[in-house]
Amino acid sequence: MVERQWSTYQKAIFDEVAKGTGNVVVMARAGSGKTSTIVEALKFLPPDTKALLCAFNKRIQVELANRAPRGVDVKTLHSIGFSAVRLAWGQLILNDQKVDGIIHKLLPDARGPTIAAIKKLVGLAKNSLASKVDQVVDLAYQFGIESDEYVEEDLAKYALKVMERCLEKSSEIDFDDMIWLPVKLGMATSRYDIVFVDETQDLNACQLELAKKSCKPEGRIFAVGDDRQAIYRFRGADENAIGRMIKELNAKVLPLSICYRCGRKIIEMAKQVVPDIEVSENAYDGEIINVKADAFLNTVMPQPKDFVLSRTNAPLMGVCLGLLRQGIPATVAGREVATALINLIGRSKTDTIPELVAWLERWRTREIEKLHARGKNGTMELAVNDKVETIEAISDGCAMVSEVVKRLNDIFSDQETNGKVVCSTVHKAKGLEAKRVFMLRETFRPGGSTEEDNIFYVAITRAQESLMIVSGGKEGFGAQKPRAPVERHGFAKDFESVSLF
Repeated sequence: MVERQWSTYQKAIFDEVAKGTGNVVVMARAGSGKTSTIVEALKFLPPDTKALLCAFNKRIQVELANRAPRGVDVKTLHSIGFSAVRLAWGQLILNDQKVDGIIHKLLPDARGPTIAAIKKLVGLAKNSLASKVDQVVDLAYQFGIESDEYVEEDLAKYALKVMERCLEKSSEIDFDDMIWLPVKLGMATSRYDIVFVDETQDLNACQLELAKKSCKPEGRIFAVGDDRQAIYRFRGADENAIGRMIKELNAKVLPLSICYRCGRKIIEMAKQVVPDIEVSENAYDGEIINVKADAFLNTVMPQPKDFVLSRTNAPLMGVCLGLLRQGIPATVAGREVATALINLIGRSKTDTIPELVAWLERWRTREIEKLHARGKNGTMELAVNDKVETIEAISDGCAMVSEVVKRLNDIFSDQETNGKVVCSTVHKAKGLEAKRVFMLRETFRPGGSTEEDNIFYVAITRAQESLMIVSGGKEGFGAQKPRAPVERHGFAKDFESVSLF
């Protein structure tokens, strides 16, 4: 068996684990072998070191537990929190409907959408450690949470009342409580000499606090992540998690910069956003293919196992429907997206497509006016527009609202994607990779903000061998149009359609 050759960056991390002192942030760029590096680094722990590896979710926890050296605890933050609450409160029952029950007691006559809105606000407020009405109101606007029965300020007040009830000792907790209660109530957790925190950029404020609580006062924290892959602010992640950990922990920063996933030409393009990402010396050249929008789905046809990536959901509707019309298996990633859109459609109480479109336009105007009144636009306004445009796009050719709902149920899925073209927003594709990736260029907005640059960078670095830049039109992806030539080349100055700035 050939011994693996570790990079200079990786060896520096191993040496820091074995001999270093103080806290460390490992800046692990896309495709840099982060997981393999962490697992190998665990072998360099000093003798008798009590170590914890915090996994991002249960699936990753199982994978890492099978690979980690014996004696290293591999846990999710939820399991760490659950143990802390059980130690403080005794035997527990997991009840994900706990908040629903509290809301029913506070508001016996509340309708389903109101209950769902308050429940989501409660979760977001716990995860972000919000404790004041104005903070929770901001969350409502940021995440588009609303109710026909109550204004945002009232929703926020009820959410805080629910949170007060959750602080009362009980035999029932939900998933958010597992993280929030130990932090909010200062419950004791197991303490470790060294704590490795994976995917740091994707953690919310409450998760970060729980991870820090798990480390002994004189212990060490190794936070591993990529600040340029911080794109989950819409889900409650702390977009400044990496920077905050560096500052609060007075942490040394070690780079993990070599990408082993992408071809050279793809990394050349990624460098426009993240200059310190490096290509492996053994990387293949890879290719960037510039596809005109009017040739898409005709000349360079996406095939099963390919990704089609967009900044927003709406343009993916035409792509997916166009592929299905041509007999190519395809799906749109994000079952929860379909659920949210179906709920929005249900609020319209309409039967025909013209009625639905008219209602959606009124809803869009009202939501954007509310955002502007609070000085909120940008990403939040984009999300409102995307909901409307997604429904309108998937309504093409439908006569009745029931047909739209059926389409949403049919094409959105997170299961059984093998053997299909996966049409996805970048947010849903993070952590995944494919040999061929199509990017709908006009849906991206690089140069507008760090967040938008990060999304562009994540999209680029999903591609292993071929990156297809579909340029020339935001509307009509998936329509059958005349064939057009395809230009094939590496990234160059004349590649204006993908220029970042």
